[in-house]
Amino acid sequence: MAALYQAHRCFTGVPRSVKAARDWLRAELAPMVPDERVATAVLLASEAATNSLCHTASGRGGTFTVALVILDRWIHIDIEDGPSGTVPHLAATGLEDEHGRGLALVDALADDWGWSHTGLFFRLALPDPVPQERERRLSDMSMGSRPPTSMLWQGYGSPQQMNG
Repeated sequence: MAALYQAHRCFTGVPRSVKAARDWLRAELAPMVPDERVATAVLLASEAATNSLCHTASGRGGTFTVALVILDRWIHIDIEDGPSGTVPHLAATGLEDEHGRGLALVDALADDWGWSHTGLFFRLALPDPVPQERERRLSDMSMGSRPPTSMLWQGYGSPQQMNG
């Protein structure tokens, strides 16, 4: 299936870049994706980027890249990072542990996740698009514009309707 939207951005491998990555991803997703899915995607990308800084060469003078692909029913996000001598794995954590919960969040909240030689990826399912808007959305996306969220997703109104 062809992507409806794609974007990527490279960030320096320093802690403040995790916030920059969250802000960038939120801005990319907000016009097209329901708020609840945006919040989940931003949280999981933040956890994955933090893991990149802690466990790969990204955090030792390198960079990491957030790559976003929106498909008809999925958000696919890759956190591409520097080389590492280990593979991502779920860690056993105690109640007092301050680290080791990032992948547990990814595992609990993502509909699918995994890793490759380039880094960690996760996918989030999207609700069914409103059928009559599907063709319009595809046309708008191919011309580079983003239709308002209220026109995209069944059961989701405008931000004013959702918050009011």
